Amino acid sequence: MIKRVSESHMEAYRTMVFATIASFFVQTIFVFIDGAAIGEIMILLNATHAALAVAIGVWLYANRRNIPSTKSLEIGFFILSAPFIITTWMGESLGLQLGQLRQPLVPFQFLCIYIAVLSPGRVWIAACEIFVSLVFAVAFWFFLKDQFPLTGVTGEPWATLTYGLISLMMLGARAYRKRLIQNLEKSRAEAEAFERAARLFLAVRDRANSPLQVINLCATLIESRNPEEIETVERLRRSLLKLQGLTEILAETDVWRETYEAGGDISKEIDKTFSKLV
Repeated sequence: MIKRVSESHMEAYRTMVFATIASFFVQTIFVFIDGAAIGEIMILLNATHAALAVAIGVWLYANRRNIPSTKSLEIGFFILSAPFIITTWMGESLGLQLGQLRQPLVPFQFLCIYIAVLSPGRVWIAACEIFVSLVFAVAFWFFLKDQFPLTGVTGEPWATLTYGLISLMMLGARAYRKRLIQNLEKSRAEAEAFERAARLFLAVRDRANSPLQVINLCATLIESRNPEEIETVERLRRSLLKLQGLTEILAETDVWRETYEAGGDISKEIDKTFSKLV
């Protein structure tokens, strides 16, 4: 059975798919780059991370018809992104030990942008992941500063912290967009509910026409055969007029459907209809 999911939940799933693909390609490329520059240990680490991305991709594909919960997607993203810290720490440290010219905090900058753009689920969790990445980046900087001269690296760790700030701003923009999508979903659901209600009212009106005609005919027969029951007949006719007025009001709900199909504001038409019932 296929679960019905909201658009925001579906967007989180699609974002997780893109994050998995990006992680796989990046780590596969660095299997060759770090493998040639540093050695077999980086081939192993990057290949393991790429294989982890493949495993998560298989899990996402297997659950494409029953989308995992947002919490599960968040856990999957954490499992996918955390190894970046390990591969960065190992790769940059080994590269500097070999005397290579490196920019050791650039991968952390990439990680912050990666989290801001491709993290699924709740915003505050992604913000915490960016903060933790920055903490590791600063700690890594001071660790390297004690071990190596780093004369060719300038502007750190402030440049990485700036990237972290920009990432948080990008995350805030994503959160604003997500809120707009949720509000749009809510408005669309309400409009669809009112449109269904309009169809229901129209069906009630159509089904009420025949009984009302029968009541009107009966009132006419009673008036012709029993003139002394004129007071009863008048009561019937007054009640009949009220019922007919209600059916006319129900007929106005057809305007709801037309307004909804035209993309207009259905709430104004609903207020007009209900004001006649007060």
